[in-house]
Amino acid sequence: MFGNYNNWVIRPFSSNEFAPKDLYVPPGETLVVLGYPQGYYDSIHNLPIALGVFLASDYRVPFEDKQYFLVNGNLQPGNSGSPVLNTSPNLRVVRGSTFIYLSPPLLLGIYSGPLRLPKEEECGKTYLNIVWFPRLIDEII
Repeated sequence: MFGNYNNWVIRPFSSNEFAPKDLYVPPGETLVVLGYPQGYYDSIHNLPIALGVFLASDYRVPFEDKQYFLVNGNLQPGNSGSPVLNTSPNLRVVRGSTFIYLSPPLLLGIYSGPLRLPKEEECGKTYLNIVWFPRLIDEII
């Protein structure tokens, strides 16, 4: 099948994997959020769930001068703190049970929560969500 999961290594993102500020990601581009929606995950292998979202605002421009951008997708409680990654084609080479990414995904940001709109109750849920830029991680730490 997929190899022995006991040999997998989980490591944090390094700043080398942060998307650059001037990276052009067109609005409407599909992104991936890895997380635990409503606490759900693959409990046998302890793996998160991948959810697809769309970039809703220009990645290069902080939305309303705040240090975040917007994505559109049905994200749930439990996804807060999840990495948001690009999905551009990544060439994967398999050697035994090891995947080698020749073009690894970039960390575009960290999901924070839904954007609260003043008239949301009247208009219905928009599915707009806040994603903080990864460069803020170093500032926070």
